[in-house]
Amino acid sequence: TLVVYFTTPRMNVKGLLDQSYFHDASDYFRLDPSFFAQTYQATPMRSTVLPFGLSGDRLGIVSYGYRLNPVGHTPEPQGLIEMNALPTALDNEIYPLMGPSGQIFGSRSGVATLVTRPLRPDDYDVRSAFLADQGGFEYAFVRGRLTKRFTDGRRVDASVEYRNGDGQ
Repeated sequence: TLVVYFTTPRMNVKGLLDQSYFHDASDYFRLDPSFFAQTYQATPMRSTVLPFGLSGDRLGIVSYGYRLNPVGHTPEPQGLIEMNALPTALDNEIYPLMGPSGQIFGSRSGVATLVTRPLRPDDYDVRSAFLADQGGFEYAFVRGRLTKRFTDGRRVDASVEYRNGDGQ
C-alpha cells in the first residue's frame, strides 16, 4: 500500500500514545511542536489543531482510507476540524504528516495530514477490545472495537466511543 512506501515505522505515533493518556484525536499532534493543538475546556467540549499555527482549513484527515472532514459545532464558521468528532477506537497506525505528502493518500490539504489505519490481522479470528480511560473532572473515555477478516476477503471493522465529563 501507499503507507508502506511513503511512511516509516518511526513516523507511527501509536506506541507513544499507548504510553500516555489521551482525550481525542488532537492529542495525536501534541508530540510535535509544529502543530498547535488546543482544547477549549478542561473536559473536552471542543478541540482543534492548527498545523504550524496557521488558521483555517489546513489539516487533512485520511482515516481508514477515507477522507474525513467533521464540521465544528461553533456558531461562527472558522474552518477548523472538530477533533472530538474523529473516531479513534480502531486506530492502530497513526501518522501525522507535515507538508504535501498527505495528498498521496487522498488528502486535499497541502499543509498537514493525519493518516490512520485500523488493525489488519493475518488470521481469521475475531479481534475485540474494550478500552476505558478516566481522568480529572469526572472524565471518562470508553471505546469498544471489533475487527474480523473473512475467508472470502470481506472485512468488518466496527467501533463505539463514548466520552463523559463534569459539565457535559
